[in-house]
Amino acid sequence: MEGITWGIVGARKASIAGLHLASRIAKLLAENQQKIISGLAIGIDASAHQGALDSGQQSSTLAILGNGLPSIYPGTNQNLARKIIQNGGVLLSQFYPYSRAYPANFLNRNRLIAGLSDNILVIEASEQSGSRVTARYALEQGKNLYVIPGDISNPNYKGSNQLIKSGAEIITCMEDFYEFLPKVQSPRLNCEISRPQNMLLNEIQQNNGLNREDLKAKALHLGITSEVFYQELINLENDQKIKFLPGDFIQVY
Repeated sequence: MEGITWGIVGARKASIAGLHLASRIAKLLAENQQKIISGLAIGIDASAHQGALDSGQQSSTLAILGNGLPSIYPGTNQNLARKIIQNGGVLLSQFYPYSRAYPANFLNRNRLIAGLSDNILVIEASEQSGSRVTARYALEQGKNLYVIPGDISNPNYKGSNQLIKSGAEIITCMEDFYEFLPKVQSPRLNCEISRPQNMLLNEIQQNNGLNREDLKAKALHLGITSEVFYQELINLENDQKIKFLPGDFIQVY
């Protein structure tokens, strides 16, 4: 595939926020003529492929299978596979036709994802996930490895956070990707706000808005003190990043 290629991998049982993020990132990259590679699994993989398709760009994504063609595994992604082909994308397998999806096959598939990608992005990787295997292959092959951090109490981010601890590049906001897009000037957005503000914004977005007290309860659970919560809420409102609605309901602008 021509152009810069991104292998996007992550949890099968990903959170709604993780799925949405994978789709947004893939769409942004594909809109700027960068190609998305993933493994056609449910979860992050499928969302990354779909995000690339949503970009409207032809030949925007490549799916690497852990079984032989023309079978599609999992079967729930048959329609997605069809869309990839119709878009001019590619389904690729190194296995004999109709080979079954044995667990060992996915390790080989992950190595191929790393091998064909210039950059690897990990979203929501548990401690024993295949995404960590892909990350290891990427490092062995001298590829660039980027990881999105997460809540340390969330098992879906345990592997991700360990990769960061081991030296992977950290992605903290969407605007980080603008450095990879030469035709786009990076706006001054969420990268310039504090970590507590990012956490609060994420909670509001994930829940499609929240009542002030409900947001405070979630903030306390995330380790944000009441004092910091109220101060950051004021800062977000002053910066016109959130708006208050009747009933102390909060939404992101």
